[in-house]
Amino acid sequence: PLTLSYEMLHSNKLLLKKYNKRVPKTWNELLETAKEILEKERALNNTDLIGYNGLFFDAEIGICSIYEYFHSSRENADSPFPDLTSQNVLDAALLLKKIKNEISSGIREGVSSTILTGYNIGIANNMNKEKIEKAKEVVKFLTSREVQKFLVLQNHVISAITSIYEEEDVCASIRHCEMYRDAQPIAKPIDLTNDFNDYSFRFTEYFYQFLYKNENPSKLLKLMDDLARVYYINIDSKETPIGLITLIIFTVTIVLMLASLVLLHVRRYEENFNFLSKPSWVPKTWNELLETAKEILEKERALNNTDLIGYNGLFFDAEIGICSIYEYFHSSRENADSPFPDLTSQNVLDAALLLKKIKNEISSDEIFNSDLMYSYRRLLYGNAIFLKYFVYYFEMMRNDSPYELSILPGIREGVSSTILTGYNIGIANNMNKDKIEKAKEVVKFLTSRETQKFLVLQNHVISAITSIYEEEDVCASIRHCEMYRDAQPIAKPIDLTNDFIDYSFRFTEYFYQFLYKNENPSKILKLMDDLARVYYINIDSKETPIGLIIFILITVTICLMLASLVFLHARSYKGNFRFLSKPSCFFELENYILYFGLYEILYYITSVANYLTLYGIRITLPRFMNRKGELGEFNDVAPQESTFKTTNEVSITFSQSKSVASETDTFNNNNNTPTTSKSNISPIYSKILQYHNVKYNMRKE
Repeated sequence: PLTLSYEMLHSNKLLLKKYNKRVPKTWNELLETAKEILEKERALNNTDLIGYNGLFFDAEIGICSIYEYFHSSRENADSPFPDLTSQNVLDAALLLKKIKNEISSGIREGVSSTILTGYNIGIANNMNKEKIEKAKEVVKFLTSREVQKFLVLQNHVISAITSIYEEEDVCASIRHCEMYRDAQPIAKPIDLTNDFNDYSFRFTEYFYQFLYKNENPSKLLKLMDDLARVYYINIDSKETPIGLITLIIFTVTIVLMLASLVLLHVRRYEENFNFLSKPSWVPKTWNELLETAKEILEKERALNNTDLIGYNGLFFDAEIGICSIYEYFHSSRENADSPFPDLTSQNVLDAALLLKKIKNEISSDEIFNSDLMYSYRRLLYGNAIFLKYFVYYFEMMRNDSPYELSILPGIREGVSSTILTGYNIGIANNMNKDKIEKAKEVVKFLTSRETQKFLVLQNHVISAITSIYEEEDVCASIRHCEMYRDAQPIAKPIDLTNDFIDYSFRFTEYFYQFLYKNENPSKILKLMDDLARVYYINIDSKETPIGLIIFILITVTICLMLASLVFLHARSYKGNFRFLSKPSCFFELENYILYFGLYEILYYITSVANYLTLYGIRITLPRFMNRKGELGEFNDVAPQESTFKTTNEVSITFSQSKSVASETDTFNNNNNTPTTSKSNISPIYSKILQYHNVKYNMRKE
């Protein structure tokens, strides 16, 4: 230890001096002193005063307070920690409750205790030899008597070398020297069990039932003692015959069980053993899980066990919810080799209805919608029949957990699923070549079969190399080997869309409308499927004739448009096309075919669908036709209006930039001569606008 920390008694010396009292040496003296001072102070209207605080409030601090209090109840300063079932501890517990009741919301003089806390210093086991030797020198230096004494004199530490506080120069220089010298510390019992966190939680929970809820103290002290006690049964009958009797009973039972196996091969008894062919422990299908949980729930509730649940579900938000939904639907496929089923298929629809049945009959909306902490508490205390939870938390549970791990059930036996999560390793793309080569070696090493097998055997990872779990030495060394080997994982569908977060939110939102709000399941599954589905229009009429019909309409429309060009060469219609300037006739004619043809195609298609769509395309169409020399270049400056008039006096307004001239172009069909101006708007385009009688507002964003 580098430095220590103690829990000590803080006595109000002003009040003790006022009433001529000494610092109490026993808990009884503390009680009597505090009672007397409290009575006299309350008579003086000092109602805010308390007698003793205790610090019995949670598992972490509570176990320290309980242990140091029971440690102070031993016979003398040299006695070991007392047995929790001893009379000394029982008397101490009753006295503590009396202290709480009389002066709040050890036992003999000369006996004390304090919990031992502080900081240790050591050497990491992954250092090279040269650094280890240097580290040893540092540790020796910091824990040496000379350095510890120096730090004590500077009031930097409370040293674990208690003999330092026996030196006169030390006690002359620091306060509370006698207190540090006479302290009788005890360390937290972290080595009593493999899981100290669980031990401390249950230890304090039992004690608080006595301290705050008036439970029987002897019964609770026995339960506290049993948390870390190991019982042995000995066949030597000198002390007790229980061990020998137990051995005889077990031996006879095993012999009878082995003899009963003969009945399996007698035909007349065959039908009585049909249940052996069925899974008798873990359900293999969701229907079996439902029936098993229903039966157990009914029988347990008849015994007044109302806190038991059938299945948790984990359908509560987008992140966890999409995992639960995908792995459940994945378990509804035809067989283990089938791909993920179509969300609109009958298999998925039946699975969705079955899930809702499971929720309604062995669970509830509240349980299905509960978070991970709710499920973890159920897992910890064992008050659920079936629970779905992550594998790596299972190793954190206590050894006597009632739960057995297995793969998730499926709609059909032999089919299962689990969502695939974990950690990838890769190489950053901004490293230099030398580092990249070294990084490659590291990645190869960490993902190699040998390293992965070593980590699996150390229970550090679940390897993606599943063939490792087929090796006998591996399965002989780790738990749940068969489960890891037979798992049928599926990855989260992160590549279905460009925005997986939005997709998962909407996907789960739709499904929860069915699961919790009774929406039509077929409709909901169709909406979920549409989130990532791409639809194609095909001219093959086997599936639908829509593609063929659209193709015929577009083809006929284009043919009619091309045929209408004949009117350009008909004399009777020649006057209607005199807006075409002769020098650029063919060039402008090509533009007219391009612009007018494109517009007519869009006009025909969108007008059939919706007039509003037509209006929107007319507004946005000029942006696609903005070609230099025809509509002008638009700058990001304040616009001003420029207006020109056609022969039928329809005003067409363009919102142009200041860099474009605002002069107007006037076209007169009487003399067929355009007035020259500085506008960049071509005559061919103005004639098209006149023809359609459309008003455009053109503005570059």
